[in-house]
Amino acid sequence: MKQLERIHRKLAATPQLSSVLTICGLLLVVFASMCVYSESYRSAYNVTNVLVQCVPLACVSLGQTLVIISGGIDLSVGSTISVCTAIAARLMGSDNPAQVLLGVVVVFAFAAGVGLVNGAGVNYLKVPPMITTLCTSTILEGVALWILPVAGGKINADFARVIYKKWDIISMPLLILVALFLVMRYLLYRTRTGTSLYAIGRSRTIAASMGIKTTRASMKAYVLAALCAAVTGLLLASRMRVGDPTCGANYGMDSIAATVIGGTSLAGGTGLLSGTVAGAFLIGMLSNVMNNLNVNQFYQYVMKGALLIAAMVVYSISDRLEVRLLLNRSRGTASLQPLVLLAIIVVMTGAQAVLVPGSLTVEQMLIISRQASALGIITLGQAAVILVGGIDLSVGATVMMVNIFCISAMQGSDANGPLGLLVCLFIGLAIGTANAFGVLFLKIAPFVMTLCTTTICEGICYVYTQGSPTGSAAPFIRALGTGRLFGIPFSTLIWLALAAAMWVVLRFTALGRRLYAVGGSPKAARLSGIANVRVVAGAYIFCALMSAVAGLILTGYHNIASLTLAGDYSMNSLAAALIGGNAIEGGRGGVWGVVLGSFFMMLLMAILTMLGISQVGKLIIQGCIILAVVAAQQLWKKD
Repeated sequence: MKQLERIHRKLAATPQLSSVLTICGLLLVVFASMCVYSESYRSAYNVTNVLVQCVPLACVSLGQTLVIISGGIDLSVGSTISVCTAIAARLMGSDNPAQVLLGVVVVFAFAAGVGLVNGAGVNYLKVPPMITTLCTSTILEGVALWILPVAGGKINADFARVIYKKWDIISMPLLILVALFLVMRYLLYRTRTGTSLYAIGRSRTIAASMGIKTTRASMKAYVLAALCAAVTGLLLASRMRVGDPTCGANYGMDSIAATVIGGTSLAGGTGLLSGTVAGAFLIGMLSNVMNNLNVNQFYQYVMKGALLIAAMVVYSISDRLEVRLLLNRSRGTASLQPLVLLAIIVVMTGAQAVLVPGSLTVEQMLIISRQASALGIITLGQAAVILVGGIDLSVGATVMMVNIFCISAMQGSDANGPLGLLVCLFIGLAIGTANAFGVLFLKIAPFVMTLCTTTICEGICYVYTQGSPTGSAAPFIRALGTGRLFGIPFSTLIWLALAAAMWVVLRFTALGRRLYAVGGSPKAARLSGIANVRVVAGAYIFCALMSAVAGLILTGYHNIASLTLAGDYSMNSLAAALIGGNAIEGGRGGVWGVVLGSFFMMLLMAILTMLGISQVGKLIIQGCIILAVVAAQQLWKKD
């Protein structure tokens, strides 16, 4: 065991050392450039402020690094931060020191509980880390809004002053970061826990065969990540003097970006805490510089996504990701799930008729089908991507771009309708191609690539509209979104027609067999002569095109340009695909289950609305449903 520890400690000291030096060099260049540009920038006051602004991100990124090194990921840290600030604002406003201390204890206890839940989902329920933490994040968003619906509350003034005490360029937040870094460094490089994290990140199976307690180490990583998020939450609450249920929204993405930019591999097994801190400070300093230069906030989103993609490109060239083969799954293993889902829908509609007399009518079902059509079309594309072992979180951003730019092209005139359709087609092809290129050729993890695409697309939309979109759709597009044929909404008919076409392709064509083969085992598919690249690229392009079609339908239905039209389609399409029987690891799934999953999601939201359930409750229920479905898939599947 001691020899194994020495080996892994040596490995821990070697990865991506050059990235740390590169980032430090960039920090110096950026700082020197700003000092030349503005004399006030090099003042001790400004330097202190820049350092203080970077500390919260650095703290939460340290915990994220531990999780990623172990081969996982934590998308819930941002929501954990928000909940922690809300709890602090509720409990730490008193002048009684004991009450303040109680608030701190509750914050850390809650965070530890979140980490245990994430760890349990990953290690015991066998739900993939991304899905587990994404569901936890959704639930925590609802919890934060329940505790503190709007920013407010109070943080003890003395506590806040102590936390943010400054001595020239030295400040208490900076000292807290140094202390946290030293503790994490000791844990990672000088203890068996750290050795275990590197080992399971490289190969969990091999680590277990060598006697390493992989589950215990992974649980510790998620708990520590949540505790680091709690530290960040207390820092933010102390700086704002209030709680904010949404203040952590960007920290999930930013912590991943800082970790990856710092040289930690998303495949697990390699990483440096010093690189993570340097990456966090680089992101923080660039944000500060852009604010000082009065760069539009929307451009900052675009640049942040581009920076992460650039980092992933660099590191994918220098580092080969481990190939992890998926078990080949037959299409028939998930055939019962759509039937179960259909039975659930029947029970739900019956319960609705009992709970809300007179609500179960043909017209209401048609309305729900129209509402479900956009989600259903998007989910068809999402299912294709999941089938090949990927995921697409950019579907909502695609809907937004189609809505904004198509309305801009059409200007409410049928004469400009063909131009609007061409714009829709171009956006779908461009986003799908970009996602496929990043995943296949730049070797960026699908969820990271599509998340970056989302950030960039949203930034482009905000820049183009300056936050105030205007215009209306062409009349024939409005008819597409609101019209009916024999009483059935056009959008529902389009949805079912696309579903039928996809079913034919999957069931009766060689392309369908290739999609299942690539998702079941990429290596086996490649050895069988299948062009994996073409199949995967086609799935991403198809997904983007389906999102573009849904964007047209939503544009016609609402007849406005809106930056919020996309809603939660990324999360909801993922939920509908999984509920419909698609396995998150790829290789299993069908079409009609996906159709039922989309209808189920809309029916559930309609019933919850009728029952007076708040948005908070809807978020919590949604997250629990996805977590339960994926957990069931993982527990029931045959090895």
